[in-house]
Amino acid sequence: MKKIVIAVLISAAGVWAQDHAQFDAWMKSIDTTMKTLQKMEPKTGPQVVSAGERFGAIYEQMIHFWKERGLADAVKISMEGKAAANQLATAAYAGNAQEAAAAFKAFGATCRGCHTKYRVKRPDGSSTFPPLYQERKR
Repeated sequence: MKKIVIAVLISAAGVWAQDHAQFDAWMKSIDTTMKTLQKMEPKTGPQVVSAGERFGAIYEQMIHFWKERGLADAVKISMEGKAAANQLATAAYAGNAQEAAAAFKAFGATCRGCHTKYRVKRPDGSSTFPPLYQERKR
């Protein structure tokens, strides 16, 4: 019986670590791409379409990630981010620079909204999301 409990705990720790590593990878991917898109004018063309689609896919995963953690506000922000990402991809594909710029701005606002509410800067300059940090301590 003890061996089964230990195996389950080890398995759960592995899933937890994978979830958090994936979350960190999503954040880094979005950050890198956002920095590239900020420099682009107009925000149209294949690179922006691809970025919008990638953002939408990441935010879809984040919706499930936050639902599992019971953070309804983070789920709502993720849903808004996914919608803005889809608008960005659609406008960029259509070559509508004005709508693409507005969608990019709306997408960035969802990032800022979540970061403002949940992210905390550490003294070393790195960041953490306390709900995830608390989860790691369990």
